[in-house]
Amino acid sequence: MTSNDEGLRRDHAEQRLTILAAIDEALRRHAEVLPLIVGAADRAAARTAIGALLRIEETAATAVLALQWSDLTQARRAVIAAERAQLEASLAAPGPS
Repeated sequence: MTSNDEGLRRDHAEQRLTILAAIDEALRRHAEVLPLIVGAADRAAARTAIGALLRIEETAATAVLALQWSDLTQARRAVIAAERAQLEASLAAPGPS
């Protein structure tokens, strides 16, 4: 793997981690997120409200808005948390992984 490939892999992992962190936070704060979605005039307004509440960028807010009801289950939240932890560990480790 070239250093350029490693850089691209790392960038992708960091972007995915940003999205997973936003999703994880939104799932923990679902009682705050859901009323914003229900009360929003449209998807754009919901995305903006989610972004403001969670202090996240548009891409992450879009991912939160795309969540499904089944993502609120304990099992699915555990999968998301595990993927997040794995990415955090991978990014913290020195060198290519």
